[in-house]
Amino acid sequence: MAVVQPIAQTVPAFDAKNDNTFEFVSNGGNQVVANRLVIRNNDTNEEVYNQKIESYRFEHTVPANILTNGIYYNFYFRTYDILDNESPMSNVIPFMCYDTPIIEITNIPENGIIESSTFTLNILYNQEQGELIDFAKVMLYDQLGNEIFESENIYN
Repeated sequence: MAVVQPIAQTVPAFDAKNDNTFEFVSNGGNQVVANRLVIRNNDTNEEVYNQKIESYRFEHTVPANILTNGIYYNFYFRTYDILDNESPMSNVIPFMCYDTPIIEITNIPENGIIESSTFTLNILYNQEQGELIDFAKVMLYDQLGNEIFESENIYN
């Protein structure tokens, strides 16, 4: 048997200030005992991360603050068997790093209790790189934690 080509899995955008786990699939072939994750800047092709770890798990965690928010990257994997035989390179997957958005409700009373049956909620959304929100949903709860209202998806 041989070391088969791994299949890198897509990664949703994430905040580079936090650890993030990248995953792959490897079907058949020799037992995978290590993997190498290579991340490149998608615009310049500069290699920004290249680490080999010993692990039977089909994942690799990149520590916080290795990547930079606002940068478009791509990554691929190579896997290794017990004899250190290397697999072919996986597919290349692009991804983006964004700062975590800030969502603020600006008009909730200081005690946190809305005492009226009608209320206009003012929500402020800000994301450092200007990434737009797709939609929002508002849920309101009573003092016992029971949901009393859930809005439809709110766009724009």
